[in-house]
Amino acid sequence: MKRTTITIFTVLIGLIGHGQTKRLIEKTTLQINPTTSNWDSIARVKYHYYNVEDSIIEENSNYNAATKSWDQAFTETLVYANTRLRSKTLKGWNPVSKEYVNVNRLTNAFGSISFNGDFVIFKSSTTSYQWNPNANAWDTTHYAKGNPSINGDIRTLTTQKMDNGVLVNEIQSRYTYSNKQVTRDEVYYWVNGDWTPHQAIINTYDPVTGKVASTQVNGYDVNSMKFDLTESRLELKYNSDHNLDSTVYKEWNVGHAEYDLRNMVSSHYNSNGQLIEEKVHAWHTLQKDWIPVARIVYTYGDFVSSKVVNALDAGVFPNPANDIVYIKADNMNQIKLVDMTGKTVKEINRIESQPQYTLPVHDLEAGTYMLIMTNDRGASAMQKLSVYH
Repeated sequence: MKRTTITIFTVLIGLIGHGQTKRLIEKTTLQINPTTSNWDSIARVKYHYYNVEDSIIEENSNYNAATKSWDQAFTETLVYANTRLRSKTLKGWNPVSKEYVNVNRLTNAFGSISFNGDFVIFKSSTTSYQWNPNANAWDTTHYAKGNPSINGDIRTLTTQKMDNGVLVNEIQSRYTYSNKQVTRDEVYYWVNGDWTPHQAIINTYDPVTGKVASTQVNGYDVNSMKFDLTESRLELKYNSDHNLDSTVYKEWNVGHAEYDLRNMVSSHYNSNGQLIEEKVHAWHTLQKDWIPVARIVYTYGDFVSSKVVNALDAGVFPNPANDIVYIKADNMNQIKLVDMTGKTVKEINRIESQPQYTLPVHDLEAGTYMLIMTNDRGASAMQKLSVYH
């Protein structure tokens, strides 16, 4: 069976720290221009928060060098409950209708187990969906169910795909733990009515931070019947504050029987311990050196949500409304009203400072909308607005 390497060079940083005054409001990706040696922006994510810890909307854009402007790409809405991700919905930008349209989503379900007198919460299942525009409904595409041990550790995770209206087995992960940490993940594919071994992902942990120090991917050898075909390796180092300092990705060179360097990401933080920049380098085989290829810059600002709008001298009234909405706010840079499909129906940009703004809604259809307000510091507040007639 053909072996397909699982790409493990994906650095996942805990971007949103609950309870912080300054929250991540923007992430910009830049790549080096080989002609000018300048850093050119290529992608951007803006973060909007709703109800403090309940929802985050990530607005993704790509830079258009020809028009020197940002083109809308897609949004992801992440909904949390008690810091656990409950659902994630992706909407893509339709340049014809000029609105965000449903693409796919997933929902997580959680269970609990009584262990040593305590209740242990675990993620019991994940359901993936794809939007069906003809039926105007979500179609189930995959279903993943975890099988927990008596202490809540997920021992197996079985993913099934929808095939002609029936869920059939596709992939299974079998986990090994040590001190509640996953040390081994064996991946099996469903082939000809049986689980066929594919890869093993092996983790080691830093003794000081307790975080992952290395992740190695081994393929399955049908001759030895073992996971001993070395494929790739990820090595992580941490600074004195226990924050991720660098990540190096290597791939195994069978001919030379050694690892070849591929990529490195170095992480940089501000005095508050917040990630402010990641520098991505590629290994140059001839120069025997790391060559910069990309940067990811993180921007933080004042955190605003609909639950704390009043504390910042901002308010929306009346709500529900049928004629005019009055917005009491200072130093607004943009006011945007979007419907539940993500389409912008009202927008006011570069607003002159005034204590109160008016937004007519008499010409809108009755329903629920989202009001997004951004001040001159880049902080955003979101609030649901109901319109009736």
